[in-house]
Amino acid sequence: MRKLLRGMFIFILSSILLVACQPQVNQQHVNQSDQSDQQSAPATGNSNSEPNSNVEVSTQVNFDGTYTGEIQRGYDISFKVEGSKVIEVVANVLEQCSDSSTTNVTTVYFDGPFDINADGSVFIEGIDDITNGDFIFTAMFNEDGTASGTLLQKYAITGVVCTTGELAWDSSKN
Repeated sequence: MRKLLRGMFIFILSSILLVACQPQVNQQHVNQSDQSDQQSAPATGNSNSEPNSNVEVSTQVNFDGTYTGEIQRGYDISFKVEGSKVIEVVANVLEQCSDSSTTNVTTVYFDGPFDINADGSVFIEGIDDITNGDFIFTAMFNEDGTASGTLLQKYAITGVVCTTGELAWDSSKN
């Protein structure tokens, strides 16, 4: 029991430090989606972000298309870009829960839309509708049709904290 409490304390402390060190730029929160979106979601999270009118959206380079790639501690990531907005982020990854010493395969899903800034970057931090947990999604799009970034999802259910940790990913446009 002591080991479990100590492990949870260390995990919570490291999570607080991780969040405290994140840049607080372009913070957006997720709104509740309609029930039909939640039923069709293939994963543990379904989210929509509020538009941020203070951010200049990229209109110079056309990033539109479907991107697929690999993600750290996981299997794959895919998403679409339509009109300088990232939508339908799906990642099959491993997550660790505080009540287990093993990892579980989970599918992370964020509906979007997330604006691509003029410099090709994306930074979204919000609250996931389904798990009521935190998520962070970052991306940097390149003119050669590639993109890379990070993804993190963390939530708690009946005192058990589950997280993917911060995972790096790389992808290319199909």
